[in-house]
Amino acid sequence: MNAVIDHDKSRSVAESGAVAPGRLEFVRGASNVTIAGDPSLTDLYSAQFGGPAPDVRRVGSDVLIEYPRLMLFGWTRAQARIGLNPAVPWRIEIRRGVSRLVADLRKVDLLLDIRGGASRVTVDQEG
Repeated sequence: MNAVIDHDKSRSVAESGAVAPGRLEFVRGASNVTIAGDPSLTDLYSAQFGGPAPDVRRVGSDVLIEYPRLMLFGWTRAQARIGLNPAVPWRIEIRRGVSRLVADLRKVDLLLDIRGGASRVTVDQEG
């Protein structure tokens, strides 16, 4: 399955005036995740998923991604590609761990918070 979520197309970040910080939260962990700043975005974020689709909710500038509780073998098929609007300062929170995360955040102002363990994590960030 491949789902594309592109919320709030009618209102771009540039049109909204002052930019509120964004928060991307993986509520129940994540696997096979790619996150990158995407300067072509006019919306807050974009997301594509392969394998078992998570529940994705947007509340204001918070984006919550929640995979089902019991994914015994589903983690190996789960994939997520997340694009973040670099005009927005971001906080990325990953709860209950992450495996196989590649994050190219050189274009994004952010705070990264991983809780619950991590394996095979690559993060590129300007410093």
